[in-house]
Amino acid sequence: MANTSEVKKRLNQHRNKAIECETIRKELEYAIERYGDVKAVSFDGMPKGKGGDNGGPTERQVLRKIALEDKLKKRETELEADWRELEPLMSVLSPTESLVIKMRYDYAEEWSEICRRIYGQNKDFEAERDGYYNRVFKMHGRALLALARIFRPEN
Repeated sequence: MANTSEVKKRLNQHRNKAIECETIRKELEYAIERYGDVKAVSFDGMPKGKGGDNGGPTERQVLRKIALEDKLKKRETELEADWRELEPLMSVLSPTESLVIKMRYDYAEEWSEICRRIYGQNKDFEAERDGYYNRVFKMHGRALLALARIFRPEN
């Protein structure tokens, strides 16, 4: 039987990158909400006395937002490149197994969301939720075994 620890470790590294992107995205959304009412530029020519080496509060807010946008774009580019390395492995999986792996590791979804997305349309989903969770976990395990057979970690 193939050892799944290496492939799972590699997939979790990718998942952590996806979680980091989502965290930055949430921080950016917060910054936009918080700084959304950035004061308009005054063209009256009157000095305000808030300039200086550190800039004013508006400048700091804008710079913080720009820094977050740049950081997010960089991390998203890294995340996409990372998944391009992993995606060829998915060819050995069934479509549903591939979906489970993608949702869990590329989209960093929780098990409850994965289960709901795959089986939630079934009429007995609420009553048989535990059974559907077991199906997802078994599918995930089969997928990891299949991936472990072909995965060659880069050192």
